[in-house]
Amino acid sequence: MKVLPRMEYDVIVALGAVLIQIHISVSYGLELTRVQSPSALWVQSIDVRGFEICAREAGMGSNGTKVINWVAFQDQPQLINGSVAFSGIWTTETKCSKVTFSQSFASRPHVFVTAKYTRNTMPQDAMYVWLENLTTTSFEICIREFLPFDGKHQDTIVDWFAFEGNVPGVNFTLAGEAFFPNSGFPKADDSYGFCQQTKFNTTFYAPPLVLLSVHHKYDRQLGHHRLPENNIITAWVEDITLTSMKICVKDLSGSGNLHDPLNVSYIVTGDLDPCLDIECPSFGVCRTYSAHEARCVCFEDCPSYQDPVCTANGTTYDNKCWQELSYCKGLDNYTVYHPGTCEGFPIERGRVDLVRVPKWTDSACETVIFPPYRFYPEKMVHVQVTVNHMKLNDSVTVHDAVTSWTENVNTKNFTVCVMQAGRKEDNLNPFATVDWLAYQGAPPEGMTGTTKMQKWWSGTECANVTYPMDQFETTPVVLVTAEHLATGNEYDSSLVWIEDTTRTSFKVCLREMQNFDGKHEDIYVSWLSFSKLHKPFFAEYGSVGFPNIQPPLDEENNAYCKFVQFERNYKEAPKVLISVDHSSTISGNLAPERNGITAWVEVTRL
Repeated sequence: MKVLPRMEYDVIVALGAVLIQIHISVSYGLELTRVQSPSALWVQSIDVRGFEICAREAGMGSNGTKVINWVAFQDQPQLINGSVAFSGIWTTETKCSKVTFSQSFASRPHVFVTAKYTRNTMPQDAMYVWLENLTTTSFEICIREFLPFDGKHQDTIVDWFAFEGNVPGVNFTLAGEAFFPNSGFPKADDSYGFCQQTKFNTTFYAPPLVLLSVHHKYDRQLGHHRLPENNIITAWVEDITLTSMKICVKDLSGSGNLHDPLNVSYIVTGDLDPCLDIECPSFGVCRTYSAHEARCVCFEDCPSYQDPVCTANGTTYDNKCWQELSYCKGLDNYTVYHPGTCEGFPIERGRVDLVRVPKWTDSACETVIFPPYRFYPEKMVHVQVTVNHMKLNDSVTVHDAVTSWTENVNTKNFTVCVMQAGRKEDNLNPFATVDWLAYQGAPPEGMTGTTKMQKWWSGTECANVTYPMDQFETTPVVLVTAEHLATGNEYDSSLVWIEDTTRTSFKVCLREMQNFDGKHEDIYVSWLSFSKLHKPFFAEYGSVGFPNIQPPLDEENNAYCKFVQFERNYKEAPKVLISVDHSSTISGNLAPERNGITAWVEVTRL
């Protein structure tokens, strides 16, 4: 048994003969992921200055996460209330007492109950308390000891109060009822109880106070109903947020599937979010400073991704958030004219041969120079690259796996590097051909960005990329390329691929080319996403599936290869960019940390 620190009222309750009622419920914080076990609660030492709460926990205990919600009142004529004293001495059994209301309710009321003692208590005084057969005219209060054969019990009093609808003059923010059909088997994840999420119809400033009361209906004529003398029923709040709470119930039917339905009445009391009734002009957002103070401010935590917009005065912003921030601060009073940059979407395409033949674990690099004045001098340039063996393919040989990356990307040039995974020394010249696309900003209806990879030492490192809500109606095409800020570090060469692409997010993963190849840092991944384009800058695009069900073939150098037929005819071999998208959510697929994936183009034909 645990006696919690004595609770004292903020305001001294009026002296007089009218008794003070205390009602309590238990909830838990969000620190533990498991569902808690029930607790028996009661109050003692009630006077005009405060009271004590006692709790006895079942199972593994709450590990300090228990929160006691309580309400105290005295002389509330709007509430029908009373007390039931369980007289005499008893041991292991359920005791019930019927209460008839002094006047009938128009509909079934909410009734709340709490056990109390007028003396100092012992652990064996712990009781579960619940209601049976609640109607508009009466109900039964039932109690049962916390542990069987836990000694003699006496002097238990249960305070109760009842109301229906909205009660004027009583500070209940919300009142309602949750129904638990309790069909099927309880889940181990719910501690073999039944749990469900209940949403509030408003938003609170802080997690509110919640009181619960569980009631059960039985009929002795129906053999499948569990009778009170063979039952224990309890309910608790697992966690409370600003917008919802998770309620759990438990009975004596255990892990089987024969459970009676239960109803849980609840009262919610707290300060509402002061931003609920505030509408902020000029793209401002409401920010709370206390339970009763809120102000409109400008949202300044804008993302870094490129989804540019052009305003009516010809100003380009990296994305709509930056435009709204400028408008909010009064720096620009022009609205968005169209998506995309005012100056267009600068791009440059090309193909470069890497003529130096590297040795194993070495890389071949080549610097690509852009045409003059192709890109704006004050904006970042991003590059996508793909290895293409079109000039060294004999229609039979499949090359060893390769990986590629960029270095020294600026508005005038960039360096592309390629490393081969295999140990063959074929002295091929050129060693590889690379197709590339350089761009600034993002195309209309597309998005671009860079993601910094966290420093890692070995294996696979992944990072999540999330799009703004409703950015894409369908799953977009995603291209990714690694960019190394540190130059000349072959040990930073990494396979790069994407995982679990959806219309709202994707994950980019890198795995070092050789295990235990040193510390990897200052590596970014440039990405480009689109599902449809207002002004397409690709002649065609699509995807090809590799089921990879059978083992790879020796004649394909133990890789998986497929021919892709172009939809159009070209006068010369077109430039091709590819990225690999893998799903780790499909059953049987490897997780990223156990994988390494790369892709290249073996041959390009007209």
